[in-house]
Amino acid sequence: MTINDLTFVPFVSGANYPFSVVLFISIVPIILSVDHFLRIASKAAKDKAITESKVMGKVTSAVECRPAVRASNAGDWISNDMKDIFEQLRMATRNSWYRSDLARNFMVSFGVICE
Repeated sequence: MTINDLTFVPFVSGANYPFSVVLFISIVPIILSVDHFLRIASKAAKDKAITESKVMGKVTSAVECRPAVRASNAGDWISNDMKDIFEQLRMATRNSWYRSDLARNFMVSFGVICE
């Protein structure tokens, strides 16, 4: 048996199918990018849900403690306290919407999903 007898290669190589190798290698970054955008969108949605639960907790306690707030004239304190949490809610909602829309647009542009 000589080296010339070993010309048959029992596996698919890049030399035989160069276009398929290039195509496969070019798909890998797209797959990783979709995963990256989905992770970011999921994190933004989780942060929004946490912020919404904080807002609901503050609103509920403000409503339940309304007689005490009136008696102690703490309306300004409640207003300032709520202003910060509503700003956090506004930013979390915007971030969640932006990130999920970015992931959806990325997947649509690369044909991962169809509209």
